[in-house]
Amino acid sequence: MSLIIGMSYRDEFILVSNDSKVTMQMYNAKTLEPSFDKITETNLTREKVYLVTNKVLLSATGYMDAGKVVEKELYKRVSPDNDLAECADILQNLIFELKAGLIHDLSEKETNSIRFLKGDSGFTCNLFGFFHDGMTGIVDYNITESDIGFDISKSSMVKGYPAIIQSPEPEKDRGNFNKYLSLPKEEQKLDNFVNQFVTIHAHLSSIYKGVSTDCNFHVLHNDGNTINYYKHTVETEEFYDDLGLTKDMK
Repeated sequence: MSLIIGMSYRDEFILVSNDSKVTMQMYNAKTLEPSFDKITETNLTREKVYLVTNKVLLSATGYMDAGKVVEKELYKRVSPDNDLAECADILQNLIFELKAGLIHDLSEKETNSIRFLKGDSGFTCNLFGFFHDGMTGIVDYNITESDIGFDISKSSMVKGYPAIIQSPEPEKDRGNFNKYLSLPKEEQKLDNFVNQFVTIHAHLSSIYKGVSTDCNFHVLHNDGNTINYYKHTVETEEFYDDLGLTKDMK
């Protein structure tokens, strides 16, 4: 179980956050479907968002070892200047080859883990980044037993901006919390969006025991000449009292 919140804003910035908790979960050996009522706490933490090129971030959630394989193999194929569209094609081809057993230099553990590269196993991945024309966007992968597709949402300079919430119950949580990402035009600033991410993260970490309270930010910011990458962590439990929250341990 994980929490990823991400958005792309015009030609200005990418903002992605994640928790760091690692849990153990039971899976059906034949169908690989997760059992959400059998989640075990661990003392482990891990990165869930990775800088893969100078312009693109990858998030991978679900079965941890499958995400590690995707991350490792993607690094081998991309170049520092690849943009979001190029990385989207590269990642689609990579997942196809992994699922088809066409990559042979994997360990036994890695080979077993790629069985989980299917949507109904809880594995999800997204790309966030800049295009060569300077605009930003988000790539959402649709991974099934038989197919790998993706949708690209490109940010607009005149209206709207793509945003996602990947959580233990994504449809429900998006319905409840997407409103926090819809700011009036005059309030659409990076700092304000950071505050909204913290609020969402605090609420969801108070609900789900599989989501840790640390909100780890990853920012790609266009300063007009170069795209700079920043990381920062906010401990959201510090805001529980102000938001009227307690840890429900769902």
